[in-house]
Amino acid sequence: MAHRSVPKTQFLLIVCLLSSSLAFAISGASTVAGLPGFISGGYYQQLYSAALQSSFGTPSYTYTLVGGALPPGITMNSAGKITGTPGDTGIFNFQVRASDSSKPPVSQTSSYSMNISIGFDAYGGLTAAHSAKPATGYFHLEKQNGRWKLVSPAGNDFYLLSVFNANESFLESWVIPQRYHGDAELWAAHRGERMLSWGFNTLGEYTCFRGLPVGTWGAKDGNPVKLPFIFFMSAAADSLYHPSDVGIAEPIKQIINGIPSSTYNCNSNY
Repeated sequence: MAHRSVPKTQFLLIVCLLSSSLAFAISGASTVAGLPGFISGGYYQQLYSAALQSSFGTPSYTYTLVGGALPPGITMNSAGKITGTPGDTGIFNFQVRASDSSKPPVSQTSSYSMNISIGFDAYGGLTAAHSAKPATGYFHLEKQNGRWKLVSPAGNDFYLLSVFNANESFLESWVIPQRYHGDAELWAAHRGERMLSWGFNTLGEYTCFRGLPVGTWGAKDGNPVKLPFIFFMSAAADSLYHPSDVGIAEPIKQIINGIPSSTYNCNSNY
């Protein structure tokens, strides 16, 4: 399964349009395959620029918005330049009439759609919420306007969308031996790819050590799907069952074991 692709915004693409011989030259935009006239090139709170170009009649051309609406924050001038910073997300439908310079002028009208979506960097950070400080290359906490924010390595605010307890204990016993030929790390990579495709961006609490993006238990390399993760360590359970792992010589005393369950009925690990 392929990794989720990150939107690319710095290229020039000529987009064929429905019901006319007009053409958009879209800077910073991409299109949805098989849907001419559908422009998928805008990202919320990011500068957008597009220019209309025509190939009929006599240049130059005058462009007029005759129906529908552009996204909030986006405008079009008479030369067909579409610019601005989108202030909302969604699909916006509009109609444009292009008139050439002949006497009398020849006009053509076409309908278009523009999709404004949320932009993400390669790590899942919001490109619309860039830190005022330079990118560091690693996840870190940063105080912004009196609030602490988690910032991605690319310097964008990161809002966690995680899956809790995503480990192989919930799988049928045959899944890893048969589907992944006994390779549990391959399953973990597939898990990460699926989570990304479903819109998650983090390995949540209680997700097993398997599949973390960094080496664990002496391994040098982590999983190839580089999802950030929440490290959750149960110090009490480790002190009971794996004391050497937390640097103590013997297990700590479990006082809950001496309390009648009628008084306190709880998981004895904590």
